[in-house]
Amino acid sequence: MRTQCPYCRRELILEFIHQKRCVKCGVSKPIKDYAPQSMNSDGKSAWCPECEAAYIAESEAKRGRAGK
Repeated sequence: MRTQCPYCRRELILEFIHQKRCVKCGVSKPIKDYAPQSMNSDGKSAWCPECEAAYIAESEAKRGRAGK
């Protein structure tokens, strides 16, 4: 995985990172499971796939009820 240093903009190789903690549920999971998100410093989403899926389902359900 490659990303840039936020201070010097040099490219960093982050091969040593194997786990990441979800900021929503707090569970550590393999970083390869997280969706790509270029705005984050490590290039991965802050939420695990399960939390993202739950958020999307909840959001779609709210939109479905709001339209009726």
